[in-house]
Amino acid sequence: MRNLRKLAILAIGLGVSSMSLAYWTSISLESERENGMYYRICNYQTLDGYRFSIQVKGFCPISVRVDPETGQYQK
Repeated sequence: MRNLRKLAILAIGLGVSSMSLAYWTSISLESERENGMYYRICNYQTLDGYRFSIQVKGFCPISVRVDPETGQYQK
């Protein structure tokens, strides 16, 4: 039981520390264009000028969160 508790605390700590290393910022849709029958290219830009593009099936989200260092995004 004691080892299970230590393992759970370690897992939670690692999860929190990895999330704190990322610099997530909100980014707004600037423009979009069709790319085939079902796909769209969504272009985003932050207020400080960082640009980011993704391809989606369907409609572009109005805003996403992005980590400029890694290029990862969350819808």
